Amino acid sequence: MMGQVNDLEMMQLISHRATVKVVHDNFKVIATLLSGIDETNVVATLTDTVNVLTECQKMKIRYAEPTLRIYEEFLELHQMRTVEEIAQYGHKITFEDAGDPGRFKDTIEVLQRLSSIADALGTYLRRGGLGDRLASLLEVITDIERLQTDINHVYFRIDGHRTRFPDYPVLNLLTVHWRSIVTDELRRLRGHAELRPEVKTKTFQSEDQVVVLLEIQNVGRSPADNITIELHQDDSFELIGTGSMEFEIVPSQGSITVEFTISPRTVTPYLSFDLTYDDAESKSKKLAFGDRLEKNTHVREFITTPNPYHAGTALAGKNKSVFYGREQELRYLQQSLISYPTNVVVVLYGQRRSGKTSLLYQLAETDILKPHIPIYIDMQNISLGLTTSEFLYRIAYAISKGMNSAGINTMVPEREQQRDFTILDLDRYLDHVGSLIEQRAIVLMIDEFEIIESKVSDGSIEPEIFHYLRSLMQHRSGINFLFAGVDSIQQLTRDYWSVFFNIAHLRKLSSLDEQASIRLITEPVQGYLEFDPFAVEKIRRLTGDQPYFIQLICYHLVFHCNETRKNYATINDINTVLKSVMLTGASHFRYAWDIATSEERVLLAILAQKGGSEGKSLSLIDIQQENQRFGLSYDYQNALQRLIDRDLVQSSAGGTKFNLPVGLIREWIRQEKPIKRVILEQKSLAV
Repeated sequence: MMGQVNDLEMMQLISHRATVKVVHDNFKVIATLLSGIDETNVVATLTDTVNVLTECQKMKIRYAEPTLRIYEEFLELHQMRTVEEIAQYGHKITFEDAGDPGRFKDTIEVLQRLSSIADALGTYLRRGGLGDRLASLLEVITDIERLQTDINHVYFRIDGHRTRFPDYPVLNLLTVHWRSIVTDELRRLRGHAELRPEVKTKTFQSEDQVVVLLEIQNVGRSPADNITIELHQDDSFELIGTGSMEFEIVPSQGSITVEFTISPRTVTPYLSFDLTYDDAESKSKKLAFGDRLEKNTHVREFITTPNPYHAGTALAGKNKSVFYGREQELRYLQQSLISYPTNVVVVLYGQRRSGKTSLLYQLAETDILKPHIPIYIDMQNISLGLTTSEFLYRIAYAISKGMNSAGINTMVPEREQQRDFTILDLDRYLDHVGSLIEQRAIVLMIDEFEIIESKVSDGSIEPEIFHYLRSLMQHRSGINFLFAGVDSIQQLTRDYWSVFFNIAHLRKLSSLDEQASIRLITEPVQGYLEFDPFAVEKIRRLTGDQPYFIQLICYHLVFHCNETRKNYATINDINTVLKSVMLTGASHFRYAWDIATSEERVLLAILAQKGGSEGKSLSLIDIQQENQRFGLSYDYQNALQRLIDRDLVQSSAGGTKFNLPVGLIREWIRQEKPIKRVILEQKSLAV
């Protein structure tokens, strides 16, 4: 049971001369908690109270630490707004934590009962059938009402009489708040599903096979369960593949998208569907609907499409016409590297093939950085046999080459026989360069910079190289640095690179935005190849708007359309080239898998398998259930965050839902790494 700050403790606070006013103001906040708290100000009041108790803890006031922890938990509980958030709660305070269990006994018991209610909501979220879910919510409401009764009649009383403990109004308001959330969920379930199917494909090209896109929206208050969709074949078309599909759920205010493949026999085939589903009102509801397609009779004369896409190779700066979607990053790098009066260090990082090297080519081979002189060094190209001496010489050589390209003649220092190229040699050369460039600066761009660390680790390069680089950054005027490399930036900053990463501007290269993605798909072949709008959306779903995967699909798509003499790309064309895309991209998929930890691999397999081909998002409860099913115990929340940092996992709904945004990676994992196989592999490695 929570105690108040008594008079003696208050005198102890006031005895701290420099904090008299702070303590007086804070005490008024605590007094507000006792008398004026209600549903309109509970979060604000608890926030102020946590601040008060933080000050009390710093002053080592008796019971301040456990009281602070309990009030932090109160604040967290009152900020919950959904059953999913409540279901993740587990009480953090134990009797052992309290120090004086009797003082906090009732409060801790109530927190334990709230944790049991949260567990019951977790069971509700895991249940599949609508009837089971309704029964779970009714049980939870009953448990909340019992707890509310006990808070008012059993807890927070001494000798049978109500005592004014600050915890009582906080917890009483909390049960009201939680009951409201669960009741709203129950009301939502007791509504009915209202499904609105729509055939999105309205026209089709003159082709043997056509993919028909069907979207089913649920605008009702109840989810639809156990959905079966059947397309009935007639004389106007022939079904290719399955004509029946099943889905577990279409959530309230959600939607699903389905693909059927047909071979049209007329210019206006009619598609007739039957939909069966369950909702809160009844089971096996039926809905029949249909729509007619129209053949596009406009036929263009075929023109071979030049293939501008690149499957995995960096885009040269001079070929700017095929460089799309990174304009914002280019502007940022341009402004960072030429606008500051002092030396600048920028670190550009991102996952493999996210376009880092292409960006550096744009900077190195165009006029973007004028009047400064870009110097490009590819560590991958010079890594063989690299030593400290060779690395220093390569810097001088690259600068000399770049200066000559800029019209400033300077000879790279010659290495004397039997003598290494030293720091002194490079410093002398940089002095010479500085006398030639006047108000301009050198922009030293080092690609694959993590190779330097690997060379230090294997003893090829001396670790002092990092201190020398930092010295150049801080004390050698006229040199800006741009490092580009892997997305494991956190590991690098904790090791050698930490000597100068604290003075660097970090910039992560992630996926493209929607408009940039659409431009990259459509503009390079504009005037040659048209895209069905749904084909563009499918490419975006398969690629997660990541430029490498967009280039990979479009590269194969152009070849396919040229072979079939087409100037119009549809979903069917994308489906046709997917096998080739998966084969070409397999090395990238394996790389992403190989660098993942055992915990991350399990998570990737769970998200791919349970998310299905449509990439459904999973909650933490879903993930926890799968781990429990296989008897796994590990810190999956930290593993999730690492995967999010590497853009392999995407979070939504305020960080409570997770999915694999790249459909190609998701499908590769579904095919190659089923959950059971992954778990067996991890167990065999652990033996």
